[in-house]
Amino acid sequence: MEMLLLVLVVAAVIVWLVIRSNAKWKTIEAGTANAVAEIEAKHAFLKSNQVKSRIRSTDNMGAVQGSSGHGSIKLEVPEKYVDQAISLIANNFKE
Repeated sequence: MEMLLLVLVVAAVIVWLVIRSNAKWKTIEAGTANAVAEIEAKHAFLKSNQVKSRIRSTDNMGAVQGSSGHGSIKLEVPEKYVDQAISLIANNFKE
């Protein structure tokens, strides 16, 4: 019984941490899946400047999508890097 309670508490903590970490990401650019190349280039540019970032893409039904022309794609950074990322892209990004 105690072991079950311990497992449930650990599982709850893990779920809480995952939700908390995902809530801290902010979208700094979004577009259709046709904009994949530009958003991937900006993602690589931010990474080369030590700014943590990620790309999220979905189709119209919400499923993870590749680089087809349907759905949307977003460039996201953690909250604490939003200003730095926007500034870097605005002032220095060259396609």
